[in-house]
Amino acid sequence: MNKEEEIQDKFYFYQILKSQEEHLEEQINSLGDSLGEIFLSENCLEEIKKQKKDIFPSLGNGIFLIGEKALVEIGAGVFVKKSLEDAEEILKKRRESIEKSMQEMSNTLLKIKKKISELEEVLEREINQSNINNLLHNF
Repeated sequence: MNKEEEIQDKFYFYQILKSQEEHLEEQINSLGDSLGEIFLSENCLEEIKKQKKDIFPSLGNGIFLIGEKALVEIGAGVFVKKSLEDAEEILKKRRESIEKSMQEMSNTLLKIKKKISELEEVLEREINQSNINNLLHNF
């Protein structure tokens, strides 16, 4: 493999990493939005528990209140009736799961960004060296 092909291969790898970087950033932002909704739902649930009124609001994240109970979506549009405390625990577990996923994605993103930075330096150096060699070769 000649030097030009090596540079092309590194540039191709660089483009793949940039694509992964963008995808992970989008996923992290999406998880951040979900996390914000869970925090809001947790706060609403706390306030409603204090008021003890018969209301039937949606708290988001698949949780609806019915008096002193909550209907919680467990997946595929299936709901189960839970106590407010159980609903809080479910939200807590969902929040923790999202936080863990965000942390793992952030760590992966940092590794990708580091590799991108390293590749940028190598590519710049090799492209410059290749250009210098081509100029010298043409003389």
